[in-house]
Amino acid sequence: MPNQWSRVRVALRALAAEAASATIPEISLGQSADPIPIESPIRGVNFEMRVSRMLNGTGTVDFEAERSYFFGLLFRSLYCIVEFPPDGEVVIHGIGSRFESRKVRETRRNWGKDDA
Repeated sequence: MPNQWSRVRVALRALAAEAASATIPEISLGQSADPIPIESPIRGVNFEMRVSRMLNGTGTVDFEAERSYFFGLLFRSLYCIVEFPPDGEVVIHGIGSRFESRKVRETRRNWGKDDA
């Protein structure tokens, strides 16, 4: 399993570098933070990305790779955030990691969504 997460780190770094070097159209950095599935290069790990814009005009692309354990009761994920500030200086943040229960994961993923 540790080797699998090493491969996930490499894949996330590659995705972040590709996003940082790309010209992202203005429309793609809107307010929608809905996840966009990415074809997984690693069996058993789900990859996705989210694009959004912060109040200061900075666009973000969040890449996440996650795997569920114990029949979906626990999740482990690695993630990387790429920022596109208005000044044009792209920032690639380091890879973060989190373990969370299904309830905490659902709360985090639904944060800010309208209940209507």
